[in-house]
Amino acid sequence: MPAQPLSSRLSLAQAVVSMNSRSKAVSIGLETGKSAEEEGWGEGQPTVKVMGRDVRVLKRWNYDLKDTKPEAETEHGTQASSQTASGDEEPALWGLDLEALKNSNTSQQPRQPNARSGSTSQMPIYTAQSARSYIMKAFDTAPAPEENKKKAAKLGRAAQLERNLASLLCAIDVVCKSWVETLDAGELDKRAWSWYLKVRPEVEGGAAGWGGKGNVKLADILDLKRIA
Repeated sequence: MPAQPLSSRLSLAQAVVSMNSRSKAVSIGLETGKSAEEEGWGEGQPTVKVMGRDVRVLKRWNYDLKDTKPEAETEHGTQASSQTASGDEEPALWGLDLEALKNSNTSQQPRQPNARSGSTSQMPIYTAQSARSYIMKAFDTAPAPEENKKKAAKLGRAAQLERNLASLLCAIDVVCKSWVETLDAGELDKRAWSWYLKVRPEVEGGAAGWGGKGNVKLADILDLKRIA
C-alpha cells in the first residue's frame, strides 16, 4: 500500500498480525470463543483488504497524503465513514483494534460508531509506535560460528537488529518490485499470504511452538522474485 504513509502501513500491518495471531491461538486451544470481529464489533466502519483479510479502519481526517512534513506522521485524528476505503483517492488510515474496543466497553454489546456525529475519536487503534518497536526488536541474528559472534558483539545488538531488519525489508522490496509490472495491487495482495507461508520460520507445532523463534532465510524470500 505505497500510497499510505509509513505510520498507516505499520498500523494496518499490526491489525493483520493481531487478527491472524488470535485465529492461530484459537486453532491450537490457547483461546476460546468468538473474536471481536466475528461478534460484529466495529460494524459500519470502512474496510480495506490486506493479505486476504478485511481490516476495519479509521480515516485519519487531519492527515494530508500530499503533505510530506514529518510532523504529519504523529497525528492521531480519525473520522467515521460508511464507505469502503478504496480507489486512488483512498485516505490515510489507522487499523482499528477491535479486541481492545470490545474489552473497553462495559456493556459487552458490539459498538457501532455514530456516523452522523463522527464519534470515533475514542476508538482504539493499532499504533505505529508499538508496531515499529516490536519489529525493531524481533530480528536477532541466527546462531553463528564463534568467530562471527565476536563480530556481532562489536557491532552492538541494537545496530545488529537494525541491520537485520534492513536486509529483510530490502529482500521483500526486491520481490515486490519484480512483480509490479505484472500484477496489480489486488493480485499482489492475493499472493502475499501464500508467499508468507513459504518463507515463515519453522517452529514446533501446536501450543509448544507458540512464540517460538525460527530462522528467516533471505534466500527463500528472494526465490519468490519474478524471473524475466
